[in-house]
Amino acid sequence: MVDLDTCLYVLATLKGDGEHCAPVKVGITSNPKSRIHSIATSCPFPVQLYFGLRVPRDVARMVEGSVHKTMAKHQTHREWFGVHPWFASGMICSAVANGFVKIDYTTEDIMDIFDGTLWCIDKDFEPNFREFLDSGLLS
Repeated sequence: MVDLDTCLYVLATLKGDGEHCAPVKVGITSNPKSRIHSIATSCPFPVQLYFGLRVPRDVARMVEGSVHKTMAKHQTHREWFGVHPWFASGMICSAVANGFVKIDYTTEDIMDIFDGTLWCIDKDFEPNFREFLDSGLLS
């Protein structure tokens, strides 16, 4: 059994009406609750955990680096990016699927990796991610 000891996460800014928006923070932690609390108490604007995916630590580090590099042109400061949280969450899932899943796996095989380890506040995220995988854009 693989040790899913690290959480890749997207922390989203909250507008006054409670809607999630940019900027977002993309990071990794072994203790999401403590990490999010720490950031929220020192952040000048309200934030909320938008997305989390538990993976092995080495995978988390590689995916985080890949996502940061891919979104570099949207970087506002360090691990903060001027993108919608849905986009950042999709980048994480895409990086995991592209980099760490054999190309001949099916959509269901890929989703098995996420089942029980994927969490998103946007309840439309998983069905839309399934549609994205089915589209063949990752091939």
